[in-house]
Amino acid sequence: MQYSELPQFTLINSGARSLSRYAAIPSSAVVFIALSIAANANANANANAQENSASPEQTANNSIEEVVVTGHWGEEALKDTPVSASVFNQDQLRHLKATNIRDISGFAPNLQVVPTIGGSVNAAINIRGAVTTTNNLSRDAAVSLYLDGVPIGKTSGAIFDAIDLERVEVLRGPQGTRYGRNTIGGAINLVTRKPDDELSASIEATAGNQQLTAFRGNVNLPDWQWTDDLTFNSRISVFSRHREGFISNSGPSSQDYDNRNQWGGRVDTALHWQDTFTLAYSLDHVTVRQTPTAIQPISRTGTTGFAEVDAAIDAQTSRQRKRILPNDSSFDSNLSITGHAIRADYQIADAGVLGDVTLRSITAYRALTTESATDFDGTSLDVFRFILDNDFDQFSQELQWLGETDQVNYVVGAFFYRDDWQTFNPRWQFQFGGDDFDTDDRSAIDDAIAIYSQADWTPDGLDQRWVLSAGLRFTREEKNVTRLRQDVSAYAQNPADPNACVCLRDNNGNPITRSGQPAAGAPASDLIALNEKRSWEELTWQLAMQYTITDSTNAYARISTGFTSGGFNGVAATNQAFETPFDPENVMTYEIGTKSSLMGGLMQLDTAVFYNNFTNLQASVIDPTVLGIIVENAADATTAGVEVQWRTFFGNGINAYVNYAYLFTQYGRFDNNGINEANTRTFAYSPKNNVSSGVSYSANLPGGSQFVISTDYRWQGDQWIDSSRSIQIDAYGLWNARAAIQDIALNNMGEHTLDIALWGANLANADYIVTGIDFGFAEYATFGEPVSFGLDITYQYR
Repeated sequence: MQYSELPQFTLINSGARSLSRYAAIPSSAVVFIALSIAANANANANANAQENSASPEQTANNSIEEVVVTGHWGEEALKDTPVSASVFNQDQLRHLKATNIRDISGFAPNLQVVPTIGGSVNAAINIRGAVTTTNNLSRDAAVSLYLDGVPIGKTSGAIFDAIDLERVEVLRGPQGTRYGRNTIGGAINLVTRKPDDELSASIEATAGNQQLTAFRGNVNLPDWQWTDDLTFNSRISVFSRHREGFISNSGPSSQDYDNRNQWGGRVDTALHWQDTFTLAYSLDHVTVRQTPTAIQPISRTGTTGFAEVDAAIDAQTSRQRKRILPNDSSFDSNLSITGHAIRADYQIADAGVLGDVTLRSITAYRALTTESATDFDGTSLDVFRFILDNDFDQFSQELQWLGETDQVNYVVGAFFYRDDWQTFNPRWQFQFGGDDFDTDDRSAIDDAIAIYSQADWTPDGLDQRWVLSAGLRFTREEKNVTRLRQDVSAYAQNPADPNACVCLRDNNGNPITRSGQPAAGAPASDLIALNEKRSWEELTWQLAMQYTITDSTNAYARISTGFTSGGFNGVAATNQAFETPFDPENVMTYEIGTKSSLMGGLMQLDTAVFYNNFTNLQASVIDPTVLGIIVENAADATTAGVEVQWRTFFGNGINAYVNYAYLFTQYGRFDNNGINEANTRTFAYSPKNNVSSGVSYSANLPGGSQFVISTDYRWQGDQWIDSSRSIQIDAYGLWNARAAIQDIALNNMGEHTLDIALWGANLANADYIVTGIDFGFAEYATFGEPVSFGLDITYQYR
C-alpha cells in the first residue's frame, strides 16, 4: 500500500485512440504530426513487431504512457491541469544518470541549474528568467525546491543526491495557492520512492574514468501485519560515490579540484490503519567531503597593483578549460544534510456537502551545514582566500483540508516556516603569508506564515468540458538579521570610515566597543553587531480556465501573481547598506497552453506561451568592496517565451522527444545610482534558446532480457552570468549516450535479474563555462566537466 504525494505524478496507460480524433489536433502541432504520420502507418502495419520490442516508455497497446498528477483531489492526467510542467520518471532519470537537480538542467524547457562559484553543491536555479544567483543565506530563492512535499529553504546545498528518486517534477510559473512556500518563478519537486507491501531489493555498482566508484542500494520490506486493520511498511536506501577531480592542482593545497566523496541514506516508514489513516516518517542524510571547484582566470581586465600577482594571473589566463591549475588554499567544500519528516493523512469518505475529505499534516525539520575553505585568485600566491561556514536549521508545518465533490475540488491550507542560520566568513586579501583577515559574520531568524485556498469548478453543461479555477494566498514573512563586518585595512586607517566596519556606532560614526575601550585598534570580537528586523505581507492569487477540446486535447489559460519577500543585504559593506532593506519583488504572469495525446496515443505534444511582468525586481549586483553579491530593487522587467514538449513512438521500439524553449527578456528600467541602464543590462543564466532531444531504441532478446540504447543532446544559446554582462557563456551542446542489456534473468522465475549498462556524458568533450565572477581586475570562470564514461551493473530482486 502506498500513500499519495503532494503533488504526485505517476504514469497510466493512455490507451489506444481512434484516428478520427486527429481532427482536434491544434495548429501548433502540424509540423510534428507531419513527421509522425509515416511512422504511425508503419506502427499499425507492424503491430506484432512493436509488441515484441516495447520500450520502457511504451505501453502494451503501443501508446506512450501518459503522465498524470495525483494532487490534492485524486488522480488526473497532467494534460488536464492548467500548468506548464515537465516530469522525469524513473526510466528517464536512469537514462540521464540524474540523481540531483543539476543533472536535469536544460532537459526541461526554460530550466537552468548551475552551481554557484566556488563549489558544486550550491545552486542557482532559473525558470523563465527568474533566478537567485548567490547561495547567500540572506536571499530567498526565486524557484522553490521540495523534497517529498517539504520545502528546501535555501539554495545553499541544494545540489544533493536525493537518494532513491522516483521522479522529478518541474512546474513553471508562480505556485503557492495549492501548497507549500511562496514562489515566484516556479517549483521543482523531488519525489522519492515510498514503501509498498512487497519484498524487493536493488544493488547498483558503478565504475568509470577518473577512478569513479559508486554504489546504490535499496531494500523494500514486506508488510508487517500488526492486526487485521493495522499494517506497517518500510524501505531503506543508501548510496556512495567517489571520484578524482578532472583538473589537477599544482599548488601546495589539495591534489585536485571538485573530486567526489559522498555518501548517504534514507529510511521511509508508513503505518496504515484500514484505508482511512496513514502515518509516515522519513529520515534522509547526505554527507559530502570534497574539494572546491577550479576557478580559472579567463581575462585580466585591470591591475591588482602588484606586478607579481598580475603576472601570475596572466600565466593562467585562458578561455579554454585547463587540466592543471595552481592554487595555494583550495582545501574543502563540505556539506552535511539531515532531514526528518512526518506526514499524516486521514480520509473521510463522505462528509456531506463537503464531499470526500482528506485531512493532511506535513511536519518537517531539516539541518544543513557547509564548510568551505578555498581560494578565488587562480594562482599559487596568497592573494585571496576565505572560509565560508554555514549552519542552517529549518522547521516547517503544513496543514491541509482537501475536498472533492461532484463538481468542485478544493483545498484550504495553512503553512508555517522558520529558519535559523549563522554564517562565518573570514577573508584574507593580499596577505602573502600574513594572517590579517576581514571579519564577516551574519545570522538571521526568518519566519513565514501563510493561509491559502484554491478551488476547481466543473460546471454543468457543455458536456462538462470547462474547468474554472481560482486560488488565493496570504503570506507574511519576517526577517530578523544580524551583521558584523570589519575590513581590517580600512579599520586600521580610520575606524570611523563607513567602509571600515558594519557595527554599532555612536552619533559621530565611531564604532562602539563591548569593553568600553576606544575604537582604534579594537578587534572584531570587541565590536557590536547590527540587528535589523522587518516584516512584509502580500496577497497573491491565481485564475485559470481549461477547456477540453476533445478527449485527447485540452487548452488552458492562466493568470497568476507571485511574490518574493523583501529582506536585508547580509553581505552589505556599510551600516547604511545593511540598514536599508530591499523591497519585495512581484510578478504578474499570463499563460496559455495546449496539451495533447495524438495519433492514437503514439504522440504527446504540450505547448505554452507566457508573459511575465516584474516590478521591483531584486537584481543581483556585484559589490567589489566585499567581493560579494548584493541585492537592489533596480528594475522593472518583462520576460516572455514559448515552450514546446514533443514525444512520439515511431514503431519498432523507437521513441524520440524534442523540447524547445524561447525566452525573451527586457528591462523597462534598471536604476544604478540614478542612471537607467536598462539597455545595457541582461538577465543572468537566461539563454534565448534552449533545445533538448533524445532517441531510444529497445528490442527483446532471447530469455526475456531487453536491449536498450538511448542518446540525448541538449543545447543552449549564449548567456551571461550576471545582469552587468561581465562574463558571457558561449552557446554549447552536450551529448550523452547509454547502452544497456536489461532484465537478464538469473533464475527460472525471473525474480532475480541483472542489468548491465555502458554510459557516457559529454561525449564530444565540449569546452564550456558553467559559472563565473568578475573581480574588476580579472574575470574568473568555472568550466563544466569533460567527457566521462562508465559501467553500471544492477542486481534486482522483485
